[in-house]
Amino acid sequence: MRPIFPLAGYYSVAIMPTGVKKPKQKASVEGSVGKTATAVIAKLRNDTFPSLAALNAGIRKAVKEFNDKPFQKRPGSRRSIFETEEKPHLRALLLIPYEVCEWSYGHKAGSNSHIWRNKGQYSVPYRYIGCKVDVKFNSYLVFIYYNRTEIAKHPILSKHMTNGMRTEQAHLPLPLKKICQWKISVTKQGKQAPKPLR
Repeated sequence: MRPIFPLAGYYSVAIMPTGVKKPKQKASVEGSVGKTATAVIAKLRNDTFPSLAALNAGIRKAVKEFNDKPFQKRPGSRRSIFETEEKPHLRALLLIPYEVCEWSYGHKAGSNSHIWRNKGQYSVPYRYIGCKVDVKFNSYLVFIYYNRTEIAKHPILSKHMTNGMRTEQAHLPLPLKKICQWKISVTKQGKQAPKPLR
């Protein structure tokens, strides 16, 4: 799958590429990009900037002036067209920005209903014990897939939690679930509790 499609899905937008060898389909966009680049470069070509932040501020100012400049043959400007025709159809961006994910393949789900990834364990539904699964991850989430279908999702373990576990109770078979519940009760009571019956 091309990396652009998950990005499009995340933001609920459609990717509609132009046809091969169909330059007229993108002439308007290409023309606008060319005019913007020419206007910005012409405006800044003799200026010197002490930092990247200053350069970016100069580019923003030049682009704003270009967009505010009135059209020659019709009323309005690029900004007024955007404000009246395009902006009303825009949605707010999501609070969590899209992050490109990495993949890791062929993780075997162990008998404890967990897979290992980067010195940490993540639970999968117990019916996948013994199966090989694929893992997609970014800086804050781990997604686990079997046959291209997502079967589990967990917050990623921080680097200092070596051999840590992320366990969802519903993923465990009954005997493991009882052991897990027993461990939780011991931790809460702070004393030795009777071992569960298996």
